[in-house]
Amino acid sequence: MRKSYWSYRSTACTGIERVLNVPKADELSRYEIDEILAILPPLEGKNVVDLGAGIGRYTAPLASAANHVTAVELVEEYTEANRASNGHIGNIDFITSDVVHLNLNTDCCDLVFSNYLLQYLDDDETRKFATNALKWIKPGGWMFFREVTIENMTRNPELLSVPNVYRSYSIYIRMITDLRLPIPHTDDEYRFSLVELKSLQCIKHVRIS
Repeated sequence: MRKSYWSYRSTACTGIERVLNVPKADELSRYEIDEILAILPPLEGKNVVDLGAGIGRYTAPLASAANHVTAVELVEEYTEANRASNGHIGNIDFITSDVVHLNLNTDCCDLVFSNYLLQYLDDDETRKFATNALKWIKPGGWMFFREVTIENMTRNPELLSVPNVYRSYSIYIRMITDLRLPIPHTDDEYRFSLVELKSLQCIKHVRIS
């Protein structure tokens, strides 16, 4: 369902509205990119996996700061739009794949980045994805994800047509931090630890509701 929804939007909408289903999408995008990039750890010399990359709103700024970005998108039309806009940067690989079935090398990146992704996955898919991400991220690396939660969901009728799973932030924390990945040949295990939890302020600036 999520693929058919985004395939439809890739042709039915234009500009930022192809990937950002809110009023004042262009203005909101400018605010949120700046705010989110300020939250991320230093990216110089780091490798980043940009999941649900869409048309590349974050791919380009991530690539400008990082050593390398792997941009992963479910819909081929979006992948090609991202490639057309950002392929010239030179340190980006473009992949079309469902993140649940994505195969990447162990310890291939320092940051797994996603913006509005997990809300399109059911609980089993979310756990499978997060377990894989734990394998992809180097020890000491990071995973950033931003979602619309029950606590901060905007009252926007357009969202009713989106195939989302709205969860509480506490559910996300439990689902991610409860994961354990044994380290081969040791008694230790890899796990995620919560570093920061916060609400973005960009929606307040734009006044979309």
